[in-house]
Amino acid sequence: MYRIEKIVVLQCLQHIDENIEVSYQLSAEAAGGMVSSRDFVTVQCWEVKENGVIISAGSGTTHPDMPEQKKYVRGDNGPGCWVYKPMSDDRCEVMWMLNTNLKGWLPQYLIDQSLSGVMIDFYKALRERLTYLRQTSVTREPSVNSAIRPMKTIA
Repeated sequence: MYRIEKIVVLQCLQHIDENIEVSYQLSAEAAGGMVSSRDFVTVQCWEVKENGVIISAGSGTTHPDMPEQKKYVRGDNGPGCWVYKPMSDDRCEVMWMLNTNLKGWLPQYLIDQSLSGVMIDFYKALRERLTYLRQTSVTREPSVNSAIRPMKTIA
């Protein structure tokens, strides 16, 4: 299982097409409980360019299936993206532009600490996923949907 421990729920709310979806994420408390759980609704799109570069971009949105809930602070993901650029057979360069507003009355050092922890967890999960893909005999070229964007509910 490729799990990011700080993500409590990850759920696809709507598949718009094979490269666009709306998802819901609920984060765990962070910074020793000083940052309460946040939830996010995000629209994401991705594509593989001719040179093998994968671009995944997203931004916060609203969705009728997931209105704001009183028990969580609704964070906002501003425009952001990941770019995966092949460098060799087993390496790639990853660029991440993170633009998240956790909302609420939080000191900047807590926000920085919380978001850096999420980024570290993301890269650990990504490495686990890539190790899994290398260990399984994939007889077809994996699509961005199967390799990068497995959207399953985690609860």
